[in-house]
Amino acid sequence: MATELTIQLDDKLADKLRRISEIKGITISKLVSDYFKVLDVDALQEKSELTPIVKSLMGVLKGANVDEQDYQKFLAEKY
Repeated sequence: MATELTIQLDDKLADKLRRISEIKGITISKLVSDYFKVLDVDALQEKSELTPIVKSLMGVLKGANVDEQDYQKFLAEKY
């Protein structure tokens, strides 16, 4: 049994989807359906386990006033 759905897409994305459909010779519905069939829902729901090193770094910069410019300055001095 098939269920009809309506989606809203950006115009450029919709045009791209139409072109892909035309090139591959399959319907947009089939393209979308095939895409969702390959998604691993279980993997999306699982939270990835953090490595011990990452866990040890959590909160290190809490309360620090560091921004992108500071990082760029650090890299410039380092290299």
